[in-house]
Amino acid sequence: MALRQTIAVIGASGQYGAAIAKALSAGAYRLLLMDPNENGIAALQKAIDCEVPQADVEQVACCREACWEADLILFALPFSERNHLIAQMQEVVTRKTVVFLLDQPEKNALNILKKQLPYSGIITIAMYLPVSAADAVRIGVSDSEAGDTATKLLHNIRFNEIIQSVKTIEK
Repeated sequence: MALRQTIAVIGASGQYGAAIAKALSAGAYRLLLMDPNENGIAALQKAIDCEVPQADVEQVACCREACWEADLILFALPFSERNHLIAQMQEVVTRKTVVFLLDQPEKNALNILKKQLPYSGIITIAMYLPVSAADAVRIGVSDSEAGDTATKLLHNIRFNEIIQSVKTIEK
């Protein structure tokens, strides 16, 4: 029996976080959902439980705990909210892939994150660009192994289709 990859979704009750968590729940992943909005997390878990009863999904109140248990971390909160959460997760994300969804342009985001999490593989994805934007522009990668890991995961969940549907709902 193969082990399930554990993925922490930090900011899971937001539009992007929830859409990605729902997509991941249909796969062979264990999900740890964390968000400062605990009511939003409860509603998301209830929706996932109804749509995918066999999903392995757990609510986690602490960012550090979620990141410690996870193999991959997906950060779906605004970039401006990262500092206090990064302080909580710094010690436990060594040698893990951390994907940051950027909702607005952030100058030098990849370099800032590499300094804050120097022993992690960092991926930044510019959500504010159109889905059709070239990946070289849209995705920033700190190391190739992290890039490969994130690329496979995003491909498996049909990431571009998820993002397109969220952007359509926002309009």
